Amino acid sequence: MTTLKNKTALVWDYALFCPVAEKLAEGFSKVYYYNATRKGWPRHNDGVVGQGIEGVEVTQDPWAIIDDVDCIVFPDVHDGGLVDWLRDKGYIVYGIGGAEKLEGSRWEFRQRQRELGMPTPTTSHIVGVDSLRKHIVEANKQLYIKLISWRGDQETFKVDNYATSKQRLDRLEADLGEGAKLVEFVVEEPIDEAVEVGYDGFVVDGKLPKLAAYGYEMKDCGYLGVVAPFASFPKPIRWTTERVVSLLAEARGSFSTELRVTKSKPYLIDPTFRHPSPPYEVMLEAYQDVPQMYWNIANGIMPEPEAKGQYLAQLVLRSPSFQKDWIPVEYPREIANFVKIHNMAKLDGKVYAVPSPGVEMNEFGGVVAVADTMEEAIGLVKERLEQIKAPDLDTDTTAMDKAEETVARGKEFGISF
Repeated sequence: MTTLKNKTALVWDYALFCPVAEKLAEGFSKVYYYNATRKGWPRHNDGVVGQGIEGVEVTQDPWAIIDDVDCIVFPDVHDGGLVDWLRDKGYIVYGIGGAEKLEGSRWEFRQRQRELGMPTPTTSHIVGVDSLRKHIVEANKQLYIKLISWRGDQETFKVDNYATSKQRLDRLEADLGEGAKLVEFVVEEPIDEAVEVGYDGFVVDGKLPKLAAYGYEMKDCGYLGVVAPFASFPKPIRWTTERVVSLLAEARGSFSTELRVTKSKPYLIDPTFRHPSPPYEVMLEAYQDVPQMYWNIANGIMPEPEAKGQYLAQLVLRSPSFQKDWIPVEYPREIANFVKIHNMAKLDGKVYAVPSPGVEMNEFGGVVAVADTMEEAIGLVKERLEQIKAPDLDTDTTAMDKAEETVARGKEFGISF
């Protein structure tokens, strides 16, 4: 095993994954953090993210130090070409690389699924908001609308008919201006009588680890998962994951899936070729010696993860104030490892979530728990949530109850837990 005490790492991020840098600092001698969020007119607060984290130094110019670091970690997407270029030049890199484009290029990914013999939802490719309006009118039924590549303009949304979706479409068209004629969508019919579940782990040159996790996300609210040998995963998850990973022959990084499993077949809804949130926050605490795992993966070495516990629980920390205000977050030192703050800065001993102007997001972090039983994990995450103070904290405390109900329902669809 390589000692990391004389190794340095650079985390190349877009503000969301500060906890990754914080975790890597537990093993590496030093971690540099670069917030790549940049515009022609940069803002001061973009450069503040990452400040004050123990063992982490913020850099505004990663190219000035790139030859001095031992490992470069890309926890997000947007830089697939750069990941591949660096790796080709001999740098040690954690990141999916060019294959990440399949996450945003949703129509292309549906074609790849069909080539792999995977079932897909009934899907249409639509160009332009006007064409989308016509499609919704003609369909006159429930549909799911997803933008191709540009999810910052609009997350996936459901429509029941044109009348109830018109206001949202009007707003989107106004925001995009003339670009509304060019924006691309995939439109999908719902998959009824199904349970939504997914794989959460990593990939090393097209291969999967012997130990990984699968679980249920309560959208924007929480996550409940289980760590298990991949060979023992429920068949729908295992079958789907094995097919998707065939597209990742040169990838080294985090990888997750979202499936809707019916009683007859599994439908892969979305792949995630980055750290998914949730549950990346709890994944940072799921295994022993996470920095060593990242180092091994970046070097093309399959790690042998050692789980701290079998069950994983996470509640999403939210506040409507985060869209415009700095959020001071208070919690006892004893639970610091289990509180993961996005866009984090530590100033004068206080922890803050720093807002990103123009990003309409209430989620500023997560509180997590790892335990040997599901009941213990749920109890711990609820207990830790009660110890966190933040302005307008709006965490859904019923998320774990909903997760337990989903676990019970999942068993009806062959998803053991």
